[in-house]
Amino acid sequence: MGSLKALQEWCRIQCEHYNDVEVKDMSTSFRNGLAFCAIIHRYRPELIDFGSLSKENVYDNNRLAFEVAETQLGIPALLDPEDMVSMKVPDRLSIITYVSQYYNFFNNKSQANPPSMKRLSSVGLNEPAQKRPPTPLEDKVVESESQPKENGVEAASAVKRSTLSSTCAACQKHVHLVQRFLVDGKLYHRICFR
Repeated sequence: MGSLKALQEWCRIQCEHYNDVEVKDMSTSFRNGLAFCAIIHRYRPELIDFGSLSKENVYDNNRLAFEVAETQLGIPALLDPEDMVSMKVPDRLSIITYVSQYYNFFNNKSQANPPSMKRLSSVGLNEPAQKRPPTPLEDKVVESESQPKENGVEAASAVKRSTLSSTCAACQKHVHLVQRFLVDGKLYHRICFR
């Protein structure tokens, strides 16, 4: 339980100077999408124009954060903007799982700071971007696809495959990580596979 409080505190600190963002819990504080956008903006301000966002635009804020995180940072979207709009209280476990990926990503110096930023250490310049430790959910995907080698090369390529190939073999629509069902190397929505 201590690590959950630490994650919430990390989020609160990342968002403390952003208008209309106050992280009080790991559910409703993230509903309008501004907290996700603030965390991304704090580390990568060139990816999101935070000043143009409005707390009333729940769908677009979440869509922007999820798309930027997936396409620019390689963090798979575990949530849907539609769900964030339709639920007054978003699923706490889903938010925690998703935010954990932000925490893991931005606390790995070679990921959080692209080469163009001053804070990048000289050690980070030599590390390949794929060397970030997988999140707990990515780790499970890696285990199911292959046995990782000690040097991490096979594990990193398996994680990359799992985040890049996210189209259902049946309906050809995007499959979020929590909906994924992998059979014979093909990805399905759980409902589509039935």
